Amino acid sequence: MLTIGLGYDIHPLTRAGTLILAGVAVEGRCGPEREGADDDVVSHAVIDALCGALRPAIGVRSIDDYFHQADDPHGGIEFLARFQPQLAKSSLDVLSLDCVITLRDGPIAPVASAMATALAKALAVNHRRVGVKAKTGNGCDDAGRGRAVAAEVVILANLA
Repeated sequence: MLTIGLGYDIHPLTRAGTLILAGVAVEGRCGPEREGADDDVVSHAVIDALCGALRPAIGVRSIDDYFHQADDPHGGIEFLARFQPQLAKSSLDVLSLDCVITLRDGPIAPVASAMATALAKALAVNHRRVGVKAKTGNGCDDAGRGRAVAAEVVILANLA
């Protein structure tokens, strides 16, 4: 059965620090609002999309349904590894993952390929099935004004 999952996350930024997206450091003029914050919005959006795609098999709708506060879901891309047992158990085959990152001041294009490769490795899928692209937000909303970073992810998968 074909299934689709959609994930979204947004986090506030400050003007100092290094931003981690899909496990890759994005050098620029912005970083997480708090030191040690779970700033990897891409990984969190991927987990939400996986939960959506897995909903028919395991009944969860979002990251909050699968990982409880006590689990401390602040590990970024390493956190995706905790999904591997569910992916194997449900026989979910990710056919395509597409990610759009909205970040006004971040140079995403030079590291988009590295992000796609990191996500593919974390999900144990061929890197050609993963796409990462960026938008500036054109001054609309907090991400477009440089006050936040946002990620949207859609996953098309086959659920056996």
